[in-house]
Amino acid sequence: MTPESASRRRYCEFEDFDGVVQLFEWHGRFPPIPGRVYFRLVPEQRKATVADIGSKLGI
Repeated sequence: MTPESASRRRYCEFEDFDGVVQLFEWHGRFPPIPGRVYFRLVPEQRKATVADIGSKLGI
């Protein structure tokens, strides 16, 4: 799991369950395609929220 680079963070903004656009900057990679699982940590709730599972965004 790694954070998205600053130059690509614009691709990582999604509307959260509460209707607010949030930055889901963390991602995990899965091959063989440039696949990603984008998520954000919600420490006050002790959980992670997943925004997107699929191909690398912005390519």
